[in-house]
Amino acid sequence: MIWNSQKSGALSAVLALAVLIGCSEEESLGELEQPANTGPVGFADVVDLDDVQLAGAIKPAFGFGPIQNAAKDLCGDKQKCSILIFEEGTTLPTALPFTDREEDSAIALYELDRDEGIDEMEVRCPTILRTPAENCMEE
Repeated sequence: MIWNSQKSGALSAVLALAVLIGCSEEESLGELEQPANTGPVGFADVVDLDDVQLAGAIKPAFGFGPIQNAAKDLCGDKQKCSILIFEEGTTLPTALPFTDREEDSAIALYELDRDEGIDEMEVRCPTILRTPAENCMEE
């Protein structure tokens, strides 16, 4: 990758700040690599389908970690929560059960079950940036 001088300067500043506050270089680079102009990480639209299942729309450019964190935040204090995640701009399902077409157009599924210790997100790769291979859905 070729860095322009502006980005190179920004990289130096971020790394210098990381040393001052005790972050690792990897953590600092992760922050720098966030796409520009995406705004705060959060769901643009949410449909609460029942007491456990939701559907939400978000920008895939936010990346895997921030989207998983936003999904967990959306679940709040629920013991069990499942969110079918769609790309922002997609019409969300409004009723259960999901149709095959709705399930096929989802880009990810987030599941939380506090009793079972489950907190995971499966992604239809490569739709969400920086998704670890082990989190890709098997087709």
